Amino acid sequence: MKKITLSLIFIFHIYFITAQPDTWTSKANIIGHGRMAGAGFSIGNKGFVGMGTDFNAAQSQLKDFWEYDPATDSYSQIADYPGGGVNGAGTFSIGDKGYVSCGAGNGNFYNDLWAYDTLTNSWTQKTSLPGAVRDYTVGFAINGKGYIATGYDGSQNMGDVWEYDPVSDSWTSRMGILPARSSAAGFSIGNKGYIATGYVNGGTLDCWEFDPLANTWTQKADVSNIPRSDGVGFSVGDYGYVCCGYGINYPDSDCWEYDAAQNTWTQRTSMCGAGRANPVAFTIGMKGYVFGGSDATIKALADMYEYSPDTAIVNSISIPGSSGNDWNIYPNPCKDKVVIGSVESAISKIEIYNARGEKVFKFFHPHELDISKLDAGIYIVVPDGNKKLSKKLVIE
Repeated sequence: MKKITLSLIFIFHIYFITAQPDTWTSKANIIGHGRMAGAGFSIGNKGFVGMGTDFNAAQSQLKDFWEYDPATDSYSQIADYPGGGVNGAGTFSIGDKGYVSCGAGNGNFYNDLWAYDTLTNSWTQKTSLPGAVRDYTVGFAINGKGYIATGYDGSQNMGDVWEYDPVSDSWTSRMGILPARSSAAGFSIGNKGYIATGYVNGGTLDCWEFDPLANTWTQKADVSNIPRSDGVGFSVGDYGYVCCGYGINYPDSDCWEYDAAQNTWTQRTSMCGAGRANPVAFTIGMKGYVFGGSDATIKALADMYEYSPDTAIVNSISIPGSSGNDWNIYPNPCKDKVVIGSVESAISKIEIYNARGEKVFKFFHPHELDISKLDAGIYIVVPDGNKKLSKKLVIE
């Protein structure tokens, strides 16, 4: 898989327009079974969903996994999940790999960890979580590290937090969260992680922020005035979202947006489709996706919905970029395409040079660039012929 990194990383704001802001769009149903308490993550411009439970299926514990392509709104089946915990596992993605940890299946609880590689379409077992076995746990990633937190071990809720380093394939215990909980929603924004709501002798509405540098948890504003559990979390840019779950004794479809800078929650448009508990979610670019879950009759759902944030959010969203005075390349990493954004003025021309100084591409009035035909290597990107503002791209 190609991966684009930038030589120096800073924070910029880019400005672009999103049609139909704060809206949900129905996407294609998954092929085969609906499912609840499955697993989901994204790698590059693809989403991945699978596992979970369908009580109406002959084999209710599901291990199949699917790749979702938003460009074609279609699914392709990939290698089945080889681990044991197919229900309520925690997930995160780092670079070009997706990770699934813990979960329950066939009456057993697990603490194993598996990494999915898109290049080989294969799963590799990694070092198991040192903590207790569990399901209904939370996963998220911050700065190249993965985190698994909270959950249920078969007899009690858990509050411990574990950090995974994919380079050393090792785990480190971090500061736990209180009160202990299961069935929470998790997401990350920038260099902070968040756990919100969950089950603590009933649904909760609190939200906690984790700082991995200080190894501390800080309580933030409550999500809403309705306690919930079994919802789902995802983030788009600098904003986090908590959707669905059991509110007042029923699954809901509402959506709440968290502004970390202001420490405020705002109710957004509810997800179209049935209210649900235990769906999965992932993010691709500037869109969030919610898949599956179970409705009020415990029917496993097979539908997918795409969320487009409010225009005001997207128009001034802080994103990672590279050094330079007035322009930015996003997203990073990206497999086949990059977006050019200019803060101060529009860029009329982009030129790309290889390591030998040969011009390999020229784009006029650039916005989204298709770089899928470029080979792996180091490239220099020059805006409007101004080499002082050039940026280095590494395509892996």
